[in-house]
Amino acid sequence: MSSFAKRISKAKKLTPKKEARRIYRACKTYTSFNVFTKDGENIVVHTKTPMTVNEAKGIYHCALCIGGIE
Repeated sequence: MSSFAKRISKAKKLTPKKEARRIYRACKTYTSFNVFTKDGENIVVHTKTPMTVNEAKGIYHCALCIGGIE
């Protein structure tokens, strides 16, 4: 096995700071989202109740990418 293959096979560890940032983003709630659909449109969606990005991904199935707007 070459050294390049060994480097690829190792799982990358997140530093504690990056892990905390990832958890914070996953738990942060938004009331409006920028949704990029499979038709190539950018749509801004406003919700009545605050929800996380993961919850919004479950609701909008036609979305390729969802981002929260602060």
